[in-house]
Amino acid sequence: MRYAWAIPLLSMVALFIQAPAWADPTSPSSDASTWNIQVTPSWEGAPWVPKIQQLLNVASQAALVCCALAFILGGAAMAVGRVIGSNQAGNRGLQFLLGGAGGAIVVVSAPAILSWLIA
Repeated sequence: MRYAWAIPLLSMVALFIQAPAWADPTSPSSDASTWNIQVTPSWEGAPWVPKIQQLLNVASQAALVCCALAFILGGAAMAVGRVIGSNQAGNRGLQFLLGGAGGAIVVVSAPAILSWLIA
């Protein structure tokens, strides 16, 4: 708080300082054609593309296996919880079941969603 007066003073000074010529977009010296930048993401020519694809395939398969296990164990926990009359165990099993199903939907649809977002 010692230099709180400096902020309004510097902002007032900044209003009266002339901007440099390179910052003026209407300056005749600025050539808009030199700023034509295009980026096209591509794996083209990269030697490690098959390894990356293999890692993505293995990771998605492992994620699907985890989702299937959560779905199966959640269904079993829900059934056991309902049979023994424990609502807490049954609800926890339902959470696992829904989490496994939701995770599987996300893993399967992720490539299509990412392709749609990029395109």
